[in-house]
Amino acid sequence: NWLEGIQRASQKRSKDATTFHANSGGWPLSQRIHEEVSDYYVQVFSGVASHPVTQRHYDAAVSTLTNFDVVLILEHLGTPDGRKEAMSLLARALPLPSI
Repeated sequence: NWLEGIQRASQKRSKDATTFHANSGGWPLSQRIHEEVSDYYVQVFSGVASHPVTQRHYDAAVSTLTNFDVVLILEHLGTPDGRKEAMSLLARALPLPSI
């Protein structure tokens, strides 16, 4: 299934980083974390574990996300402004009836 594919891809990247460390004594810090995380989320939301991620995978992920009413960034919930924004988004997406 797709989750197993993502796990295999993650394990391969981890093994590659460990090999790099064993051969050079350092970790591959030049790898762009943004791309790594972006690829992970594209894989999750497209349902396809693929490396490298292509435009087709990106389009599938975007299609999945368009079906969401709200996407909350959990790291933002740690700030007062982030919580206020989340409450505003949820109030619009899930209006409560007046009692």
